[in-house]
Amino acid sequence: MQIRLTLEPRQPFAIPLSYHYQIQSAIYHLLNVNPDYAHFLHDTGYGSTSSRFRLFTFGGLSGKCRIVGKEMQIEGRITLEIRSISEEFCKILKQALLEREEFRLFDQTLSVRMIEVGEKHVTAERVSIVTRSPIVVKCSDEAGKTIYYAPHDAEFLPLLQNNFSRKYAACFGTEPEGGILLLPQNQPRKVVTRCKGIWVTAYHGKFLLIGKPESLDLLYQTGLGSKNAQGFGMFDIIDD
Repeated sequence: MQIRLTLEPRQPFAIPLSYHYQIQSAIYHLLNVNPDYAHFLHDTGYGSTSSRFRLFTFGGLSGKCRIVGKEMQIEGRITLEIRSISEEFCKILKQALLEREEFRLFDQTLSVRMIEVGEKHVTAERVSIVTRSPIVVKCSDEAGKTIYYAPHDAEFLPLLQNNFSRKYAACFGTEPEGGILLLPQNQPRKVVTRCKGIWVTAYHGKFLLIGKPESLDLLYQTGLGSKNAQGFGMFDIIDD
């Protein structure tokens, strides 16, 4: 399910370009309308002890805003899309938005002017996609250091598939039938973002995504790769 918000600030203001954590925090703040669910999602999540997922993602801000130096100037109405495969998540989030009619971002309060709920699903086995938020593929070495991989790296696709398989099992309680394939259709663009005090390397681009429809739909609703609940891995389906 997709929830698209139209937000309006009470006055123009500026935010750092690395705003992922603040949007994630705003989402959890809204979910606190149901404390038990908010606690479950934040502290536990879906899946087994070794593979926990929040099963939601969100894209970047768009609309009446512009980049000035290392800041984004918010000058009027902006939009934000949030997706999840969990009906409970979407129901609680929508309820909170209707009740509070506001969205907190940094120290600013934005009025919720419109809530659009979508039910788009993927039904094909091959889709052309473009990233709305960049894809993170990573692992930790023996020393515990995080290593990030680019789409042209040999490790990229196996790690992406492993993440997908664990995400599928967390959602449906069983292993997927077959994996996924992600093929770059242009030169991916590297993006380095600071999130919760950590530098994260991710990639924007156009890709061909191949797999069973239910697998691709899961990824459409929850995101590709890691750190989806921190605003990474959302994509749109485009015409070939």
